[in-house]
Amino acid sequence: MEFRFVHPGGFVGGIIGVVCLLLSFYSLSVLPTTLAGILLLLFGLALIIAEIYFRLLER
Repeated sequence: MEFRFVHPGGFVGGIIGVVCLLLSFYSLSVLPTTLAGILLLLFGLALIIAEIYFRLLER
């Protein structure tokens, strides 16, 4: 939190992130979602986390 007060322009990234989160919540409520789609998203997220974990182990 201190970073945003010390560096000018630090609020822009936070504001854009909040707007993107609000848009994603709205779109998820409007678009029909299926269990298979949600599971595929979670599987992709798990693969990304696994890749980051194994890359950190290689160091």
